[in-house]
Amino acid sequence: MEIRLEGLTVLRDVIEIFAESPDPDFEGALLLEQYQAPITAALTPAFSADSTPEILASAIKACAVFVGSGIVKDVNRMGRILKILTSALEQCQKSGLLQLGDAGEQGPNASVMLRIATLSAWAELEISAETQEYLIKVVEPYRKALASLWISSLRDYASIRVGTELLDDSSSGAVDSSYSSLGKEVLLPYYRDSWSVILQAVTSAMEAGDPSVRIALDGGDPLTADAPTTNGDTIVEHPAAFFFVIFGLVFEALATSTPDIGVQNTRKTIIALKALKCLVHNQYAGNAFHDVPIFEELVNLFYRMALTEPVAVQIHLAETLASLAASMSKSQSNGLTQDSSPLQIHCLRICAYILKRVISSPRENTMHDTPPIEKVKLINTAFDSFMTIASACDPTRNLEYRIVAITLYNELLKDELSEADFVGPTLQSLKKLLESPPASASIAGNTRYEKMIHAILSACMVNIDAMGGREGPACAKKIKSNLLAAVLILTVVPTSLIEPDDMSVIAAHCAKTLVMASTSGNVVLHQAAKLLLPGMIECVAKLAVMDDDASYERRSQIIGEIWKAFSALFMSTAEELRPRVLAVLLPTMTMLLEPAATPPPALHMQTIAQILTFATSSPLAFKEATMKLNAETRETLETSVRQALGGNKNAANDAHKPQISLRSF
Repeated sequence: MEIRLEGLTVLRDVIEIFAESPDPDFEGALLLEQYQAPITAALTPAFSADSTPEILASAIKACAVFVGSGIVKDVNRMGRILKILTSALEQCQKSGLLQLGDAGEQGPNASVMLRIATLSAWAELEISAETQEYLIKVVEPYRKALASLWISSLRDYASIRVGTELLDDSSSGAVDSSYSSLGKEVLLPYYRDSWSVILQAVTSAMEAGDPSVRIALDGGDPLTADAPTTNGDTIVEHPAAFFFVIFGLVFEALATSTPDIGVQNTRKTIIALKALKCLVHNQYAGNAFHDVPIFEELVNLFYRMALTEPVAVQIHLAETLASLAASMSKSQSNGLTQDSSPLQIHCLRICAYILKRVISSPRENTMHDTPPIEKVKLINTAFDSFMTIASACDPTRNLEYRIVAITLYNELLKDELSEADFVGPTLQSLKKLLESPPASASIAGNTRYEKMIHAILSACMVNIDAMGGREGPACAKKIKSNLLAAVLILTVVPTSLIEPDDMSVIAAHCAKTLVMASTSGNVVLHQAAKLLLPGMIECVAKLAVMDDDASYERRSQIIGEIWKAFSALFMSTAEELRPRVLAVLLPTMTMLLEPAATPPPALHMQTIAQILTFATSSPLAFKEATMKLNAETRETLETSVRQALGGNKNAANDAHKPQISLRSF
């Protein structure tokens, strides 16, 4: 028996290792595709009359590995291997003892082993269906039956763990009532290695919004019950019937997690967190987490995990915190519960601590073995979760929470000890923190928001100034990071802060200075100019639609600075790339042209003068760019240019005509 078991293990390893290996003789084909018949022949004896339950269970797993490997993606070509899996699943739906292949009817002990092996194999296929689309066709016909069997197996595992008798419900239970006499010592080993895989499959189904899982969690039979009328927006007051069973398993797995054990423990912890992220949704949990003792126990667990768990786990912890806060806020908004903001503040604190810990890790020598890419992912995820939780709390304090997040991000900008660049990949988080103005339109709210913008911008300037007179990679990285952050801040400021006042004129002047300085070839300044250009174009577009005579002079000053920046950018561009630059600049500049106005406004004259400069310096590039403009824009541009050239020509002719002057006597 040992040799046959080892042979099945080797066969699984061969399939997993060589599943994606291409066939050297046939392009576009996989190597193992031509060995489907030998693999089937090797698996067939495992279901013979002399096979032991251990061999049958291992063979079921090998069949699932082959089906999920992607070697054969056509369901009709999977043949006997898929038929074995479906036959085993159909027997699991019935009461009584199992009989697979030519093997005789198994005993109660063996039947339990085979049932769990079968459900675990189908769970692996459900998990793989997230990346292998062809598996959806394999799993879909049996999804309702699987949902009921998976939930029942988790329920039975929970019953075994607490030492209670199994529920006598053979119609929906993974363990038949005839096996209920088997002791805890016999049943527990079968579940110990499989329950996390089954939980992951249930989580995958919940993420996909499968209604069968909701029916099974409520104790119904998805095969006979109608689909629930509730959807993602419907508020449910009471938790599902088996909610606390699954929640208990998840909570125990997280509470007993030990980060130092190894990768396998981390994997189970992540599975439990992903399941909890779905379970906290109102359609499964109802208002369970508004019960203060339950919420406090869960939050205490989260505090401990934030202190001890590795980065890979904390990524999912941050997502779970956001999901919990959003679900509680949803119940509150529908009037089913009282204000839950005090409870959600705990989620905000935990998320803030996760950010502080990962950002300050170089100075505190924590997380020193974590790859930079995982830290970047945690920082972005934690900031996203922080904003989600903040939006679920008291809306009047949303700006205060955002200021806390900005302060935490400033710690990244001040960092000099990290060798890796954590600012560049996380600028997307800074953008999200800045781009949404306060919901309140009050003057006080806008003033505080402006102060927040000015504070983070000033911090960038202070950080850059602190590097004066210093050299080295760390200094260059810090200067680059703060320059990029400063440019991003200037480009994402909302419209309410881009009014044509004195500050906007200064900002346009600074942008022009940066763009002109970038023409010297400095890589950092070149990147800053690249980030500035979209914001300058957006500014021109907003100024073009303004109709405020009082601010006309300031608008003209801002446009003048931007045209100088565009001119410097254009002149520093290689000749073969100038048509591309003009293809961006000309449509923007044309928005300010008013050829029908008499007399032409100052902005029109200012803009057409700059356009003529472009045309004079690079006529071929100008012609190529204008040919690609849409008809309306090209007509406006051509009319304005003809008027300008015609006016200049008439003025020159008038200067050379003989004049008749009358003398006064």
